[in-house]
Amino acid sequence: ARLETYAGDTSKGLLVYGLQVEIGAFPTSYIPTSGSTVTRNSDVCSLPLERYHHNAQSYTMYAEFESTPRTPSNFERVWALSNDASPTNYVQLQFNTVNKMQVYSVYNDAANMTGNIGNIEIADTTNKIALKVDGTSLSLACNGILRSGALTNEIENFEKLHIGIANSEAFGWINTHIKVIRSYAKGFTNAQLIELTKPSSSPTMSL
Repeated sequence: ARLETYAGDTSKGLLVYGLQVEIGAFPTSYIPTSGSTVTRNSDVCSLPLERYHHNAQSYTMYAEFESTPRTPSNFERVWALSNDASPTNYVQLQFNTVNKMQVYSVYNDAANMTGNIGNIEIADTTNKIALKVDGTSLSLACNGILRSGALTNEIENFEKLHIGIANSEAFGWINTHIKVIRSYAKGFTNAQLIELTKPSSSPTMSL
């Protein structure tokens, strides 16, 4: 319910319980309070992978998302795969500091970056990116354009998929709409990556 004004009079009253007033185009989740201001914890979307048949040596990650709105230079993550609780081993797709995308992978700790595909050109609206990891080989297609790279160390046995946030789940929140995240337990061919990420064609009609 939306309540902005209530004139009232001397003979009638209004009892309101559990009212949440906020500025925005739509309501967020209810935050119960008891006499003081309360800030709820951030929403975190992640998927444990212990029962998921994911071949970590050869796999494909696909994402379809909007590039705006976003905050520059915050390295917002579209997705991140990690394989330990720390976590210090991960592969992730993220924005970089110049409003482009990059694949960033770390083995053991932040001082041992294993691979990177940087400065991936993206569209101003919807983007489709598919990344294939096959051992230490990287192939990526963004909106039908193919890129490649390599890992120094293989990262295997993933335990968790993080969506819209960094692998530590403490920063890197993305401020946009992620439409699709798919994980395939096999490495696609370069031709398949290109076909999967081609921009949608505008429909035509012959009369």
